[in-house]
Amino acid sequence: DAYVVEKLANVFEEVTAAAWMTGNAARVAGDRVGELKAPPSLMALLRMSSEPDVRRGVAFALSFAGAQGRQLNHGIADHCED
Repeated sequence: DAYVVEKLANVFEEVTAAAWMTGNAARVAGDRVGELKAPPSLMALLRMSSEPDVRRGVAFALSFAGAQGRQLNHGIADHCED
């Protein structure tokens, strides 16, 4: 029915957007790392943490890990319910 079709269309849009954002972030990060002449030192990595975008990304990664841990501990949640 129309409701299911709309729901699937929304899920498709969300998955497409997430895939595009992930691919774009990977390309940007790959380009930045590819420009390095040598691997960054531990101090250089710590200096990177002063950048707001780096801290935002780390916060996202930690939040993602927490959500994954909750799902592993309590079973996978169904986020498709209204």
